[in-house]
Amino acid sequence: MQEMNEVNQRLRSAVEMAGIRRPELASLLGVSVTTVNGWFRSGRTIPKLKQNAIEAIVKQARRPELKFDDIVSFSVRLTPLEWQRLCDIAGVAHLSPHEAETKVRELLQKAWNNLSARS
Repeated sequence: MQEMNEVNQRLRSAVEMAGIRRPELASLLGVSVTTVNGWFRSGRTIPKLKQNAIEAIVKQARRPELKFDDIVSFSVRLTPLEWQRLCDIAGVAHLSPHEAETKVRELLQKAWNNLSARS
């Protein structure tokens, strides 16, 4: 059996630390599980493009995708002045404070979608 090189060892460790299972990695890379096992067990050379793809997959796994609900699910405290301004805006627009809050959430959702589309 061939001794595993440093690149293979580093990538194998990174994949394991990120909690990515080999069948999942194989699927994401468009290769068979046998191929992944060959890289990580017997030390066959990992093509440079696949190395780059593995690094990108590991990086994404370490930084899970942040969802909009993760951001707006925590409470936000408004100062009395901010609350009054929200109520004033709602009154001018003939909205209840609850309807105004809903509109603010809709605007946040649109802003989040725009930011997500850019990244």
